[in-house]
Amino acid sequence: MATMQPNILIIDDDRVSQIYLGELIGTLLPGASIVKADSGEKALDLINRTDFDFVFSDIRMPGLSGESLFEELVKATKKCENCRIYAISGISEQDTLNIRNAGAVAVLRKPVEKFRLEELFFGNVRSESEKNKFSAANKESLIDPQKIIKLYEYNYDKVAQILKLYQQTLPDQMNRLQIEWDARNYEEVRNLGHSLKNSFTYLGADMLKDKAHSLEEIIEELTEITYVDSIVKDISGASRGIEKKIAELIESYEHK
Repeated sequence: MATMQPNILIIDDDRVSQIYLGELIGTLLPGASIVKADSGEKALDLINRTDFDFVFSDIRMPGLSGESLFEELVKATKKCENCRIYAISGISEQDTLNIRNAGAVAVLRKPVEKFRLEELFFGNVRSESEKNKFSAANKESLIDPQKIIKLYEYNYDKVAQILKLYQQTLPDQMNRLQIEWDARNYEEVRNLGHSLKNSFTYLGADMLKDKAHSLEEIIEELTEITYVDSIVKDISGASRGIEKKIAELIESYEHK
């Protein structure tokens, strides 16, 4: 690490992902200066004005994205001393290889767990048993709140704050998905699928996460209409249930 108070850039179009990663890094490196950007274009502008020690970037975003994004990040950070670029996503092994070839040091899976950042910043400091102590979310549950609770290490105030953000944005996104699909706006459906996948991941809504992930891959004229119809209907139809569950969780956690 170039300094005990590193400059760190987080690039992600998902606000909750930004907040979560920034706070997690802050607990490990209290002296760090953490800057956030919601697009590759904004990130490159920040890099032109500031030398960063670490860059953490989502892979798929509207605008500059994927391998092209990481190639540009590598070029832009050449002026920085020992800047390390990490990709963050939940993608295929082939895509992982492509991103690493484009310049990322490693690909971290969303949501990033604390031990992974500890390894990254301080070396291997936890045993395998500690790394594996958090089990996968129950795939049959609409929401598994234990996922986000464990990520925030049982800080229920923080959990309630994040849930309030989802309460404001998630039902609207889920309902808008149907509108965009009815208009056959493929690009917007892919973008919503990406954003919803991230949200469902944090909420432990694994069944909905898998459905949203499949929307990231749809291609005009090559995707079966009935297949997408079914997925969009399932996600949009779950909006009321998600909204109700989030409201119940917020009320519960605010009184803990």
